[in-house]
Amino acid sequence: MRRSQELEDKYRRELKKGNVPFAKRKVIFDFDDWLVIRNDFPYDLLYRKHHLLIPKVAFSKFTDISRVSQVRYHVILSKLEEHYDLYFVNMAKNRSVRSHWHCHLARYR
Repeated sequence: MRRSQELEDKYRRELKKGNVPFAKRKVIFDFDDWLVIRNDFPYDLLYRKHHLLIPKVAFSKFTDISRVSQVRYHVILSKLEEHYDLYFVNMAKNRSVRSHWHCHLARYR
């Protein structure tokens, strides 16, 4: 389990309502075509800080975006190294939000 039961239940309720979990953007960093936002449903059992790197324009597969945006994504990750311990992307079969590709940014507990 990655989330506390209370947070997981809240997350599942929002998904059932059809709400995209990061539609309400609380922006931490703003880049050209990418945002770092607060994750309202963090993996709180694993990380003390858990944000999301999302594109300003939604897409479902990383290969759907331009090469320029792909390069910017990697540049942004290198700029964020001092703020986070790791980044990861869930494989498609494990994504609960498949219509809006996103990258997890986290600090260990």
